[in-house]
Amino acid sequence: SRSYLLDYDATAPHAVAVPARGPDFNGWYNQPLRVAWDGADATSGIDACSASVVYSGPDDPDASVTGTCTDRAGNASAVETFSIGYDATPPQVAATPGRAPDANGWYNHALTVSFGGVDATSGVGSCTQATYSGPDNPAAFIGGSCRDRADNEGSASVAVVWRSVSARFCWVIASCVRKLSICSFWVRATSPCCASSAPWNAA
Repeated sequence: SRSYLLDYDATAPHAVAVPARGPDFNGWYNQPLRVAWDGADATSGIDACSASVVYSGPDDPDASVTGTCTDRAGNASAVETFSIGYDATPPQVAATPGRAPDANGWYNHALTVSFGGVDATSGVGSCTQATYSGPDNPAAFIGGSCRDRADNEGSASVAVVWRSVSARFCWVIASCVRKLSICSFWVRATSPCCASSAPWNAA
């Protein structure tokens, strides 16, 4: 009888995904991700695996990439899937003033503006509030932002016309001073706001 030495491997290797990093925030990726492939084979060893791939969109809570490996005996692994929660788009943000203007389109005391957002993929995680109480400004911009659950930030602002009650009072006093040419020292001493900004037109 004769015997022969045989190299025999009929078992498929196992493929494994190797992401370049872990999730960026809260289980989500918000920047392009490279995924490579590695494998294990106990008998003939790994010959080759799929080329690495970079996922950069579209936004998808259930995105995935796939790869395989082949051993030296020509057996191919099952397709390995690597799941990616991907959101690289900031939320859409809108500003909502806490109340309507106080008089004639003007705000004259502290105004709180809330910011809310919409995010189609990971959802909105948090939003800011902002309060404006001066200085007087015919076009004051109040800004804020929202972040989604993947840590993308979107921003918005709203323009308001703001003049304090004290500024309105200063204008009346200053008008009297200009007409009568008296009490100018008293106005400057007790109403510093008059000197800090240009006179307003009559409301």
